[in-house]
Amino acid sequence: QRSKRVSQIRIRKTVPKPDKNLTPMGLPKPKRLKKKEFSLEEIYTNKNYKSPTPNRSLETIFEEPKEKNGTLVCIGNQKRKRVLDFPDFTLPRKRKAKANLGSLRTKGSRRAKNKDADLNFMLIQRLSELEDYFSRQGLED
Repeated sequence: QRSKRVSQIRIRKTVPKPDKNLTPMGLPKPKRLKKKEFSLEEIYTNKNYKSPTPNRSLETIFEEPKEKNGTLVCIGNQKRKRVLDFPDFTLPRKRKAKANLGSLRTKGSRRAKNKDADLNFMLIQRLSELEDYFSRQGLED
């Protein structure tokens, strides 16, 4: 008689949650220091710091100094607001269109046509040289 044993394999109903401390490649994320203030040495020796590229950095808004009641006023009462629009990171990124792709294609085809013309010219030249050679050989015999 067979015994009615239950299988030892457990079937999980819920999928295990992905670890939040892993990068998309599966490597552990670097631990961040939870300090309020950092020493100059720590700031300067930070290997991960990347300064923003010149085209991504924000431009400085200068205000012209004005003269009011005989004194120079450098900062006006008007508040300036700037809006930084960060795209939604959940949406897939749009691929940048390749610039001047059509012109590159035409340039390539022009080169190919030029090469073909050169090859045709060389072929005709060689054939004519061969004909001359054979005609001379025929005359000598």
